[in-house]
Amino acid sequence: MVDRACPRNKVDSREKVGFDISRFGLPIECLVSKEFVAEHGAGIGDEVMMIGRFINREGIQYNSPTARFGHIAQMAGDPIDAQEEAILCEVRSIGGYSGSPVFVVPNRSYGRPGKRLPEDRVIILGVDFCHINDFADARDEGGRRMPHIRVPVNTGMAGVVPAWKLYELLMCQELVDQRTAVDTREANRREAPDAVTDHLGEINEGPPATDTT
Repeated sequence: MVDRACPRNKVDSREKVGFDISRFGLPIECLVSKEFVAEHGAGIGDEVMMIGRFINREGIQYNSPTARFGHIAQMAGDPIDAQEEAILCEVRSIGGYSGSPVFVVPNRSYGRPGKRLPEDRVIILGVDFCHINDFADARDEGGRRMPHIRVPVNTGMAGVVPAWKLYELLMCQELVDQRTAVDTREANRREAPDAVTDHLGEINEGPPATDTT
């Protein structure tokens, strides 16, 4: 889980690290932060969209992502499967969507607390990391319950790692050092010449031999 990936040197504020996350192709303003939640009143009922892989129809000739839609059902609270902070989204999640980005979808059709959600950029709520199962009694071929056998039933609830936890992970010192080392190696590689000209150079053969005969 994200909380276990980099337990030390957590980032308390986005301004404390001199590193531009936009290098990943993602402006910092797109990531939901705790400050964003408080300012815009983001929370239960807000519409969300998840883009991922539907394993039952993922495509053969083309990689065909699938969009699933739903709402925030619960903001970060009790841990889910050792994930200290997790948001619940009712988005009909199933297996195969782990790692899928979850976006907040602005909707002007209903009133909400806080400032209006920005519409000039995508808003990433977080990343799907699990779907939550319930358990029910199995049934035999005649439809009779078999209480001694319990089977999982998908609730459709997705566990979402909040974007601010992803930011903490990306900006922990261990990963910053790794990226810096990669950047240094790449810079050195680009500065090295692509080819070296073959030449004999000057050869010092010494003075000509003297005939002593």
